[in-house]
Amino acid sequence: MSNSDPGLNILTGETGAGKSILLGSIQLALGQKANKDMIRHGKEQAVIELSFSLKEEEEKALEELEEDLEIEEGSLFIRRKISEKKSDIRVNDLAVTLGKLKEISGELLDLHGQHEHYSLLKEGAQLAILDNYLERKGETILSAVKAKLRKLSGEEKSAGTVSTSRYGKTERTGFSEL
Repeated sequence: MSNSDPGLNILTGETGAGKSILLGSIQLALGQKANKDMIRHGKEQAVIELSFSLKEEEEKALEELEEDLEIEEGSLFIRRKISEKKSDIRVNDLAVTLGKLKEISGELLDLHGQHEHYSLLKEGAQLAILDNYLERKGETILSAVKAKLRKLSGEEKSAGTVSTSRYGKTERTGFSEL
């Protein structure tokens, strides 16, 4: 196991252990297109629920995204009902559209499976990933680049001095004759 950032969760297991069912349910709750065939035979509806414990910055981002959304004690609860006639989506008891659910879920979770890189295809995602990385490690990287640049600059000046002293007279003479 490698040291990773908090919030990274990895789901592994034997074939047939139920990973796909679990991930499929999470994707449905977060806005994936629902199929009426997903409703159990003889039942009128299927209900998928997810709850999240949010950090303060996640709360702020979600409140900016949806001003009517009330978040209490850092908890977010998503409930999606799928039925033959009508579907209902609620986030902390606030009715939302499927489009709004997808916006909200984009702030909460990013799922990756084998050969899947959904977040990298979202507009602006690459810059957000880079910004996030640089917020944590940017000063260290910037300092290292500046130090290497200073060293390289010093080496170029030194190399330029040697070149001028050794070949300068010949180059100047040749240039003036043109």
